[in-house]
Amino acid sequence: MVRLASRWLIWTISRALAGYGRKHNFQWWTTYNLPFGKGQYFLTSGPLAYVVGGWKISMILSRTSGTRLSVTGSTGLLNAPGNTQLGDRSYSVNPVLNSNVAGVRQYLKAAAFSDVSTTAGVTTARFGTPGRDSVRGPEFFDLDASIKRTFPIYESIGLELMAESFDGTNTPQFANPASNISASGFGLITTSNANRTLRVSARLSF
Repeated sequence: MVRLASRWLIWTISRALAGYGRKHNFQWWTTYNLPFGKGQYFLTSGPLAYVVGGWKISMILSRTSGTRLSVTGSTGLLNAPGNTQLGDRSYSVNPVLNSNVAGVRQYLKAAAFSDVSTTAGVTTARFGTPGRDSVRGPEFFDLDASIKRTFPIYESIGLELMAESFDGTNTPQFANPASNISASGFGLITTSNANRTLRVSARLSF
């Protein structure tokens, strides 16, 4: 009976959503030809029609939930070499804080977790209570846009001009926070993506 209960506990704490799983995943792509120039609705003739005609706008919008992560702890009270210890969870406390304090993003609330080796009354080796991948990290939002046009030069020769914006809204895309409850800096997000990037390019095709 003890062995059966032990196996059931291992099954319970090991059963979880995949670490790469995202609960919500919204992707939107669009390409739009501006209505100017020959054969369009506006400025169909003249020098200005040649300059503003033929431009194409493209956009990619991505918004997804964050990835799952496990809150881990020290292995001082875990008689299971090769395994990862999990931190205990206080289910009466919301684990996600997600606030900025003195320029640092505190994402997880330390009060919601505790290291098994420091939990009062624990004297036997055991795993932490919440199971793996019990918390979801920060969401992801990104908007990329570009505008381009190919200018005909001679027969099959053309010059393509393109301007691109990556992370056009300059929205921070944070990595998952430090997740070891026994280490300093628990719950802090210390890395994110680069800021908005602009790029202008030209390509000669023939």
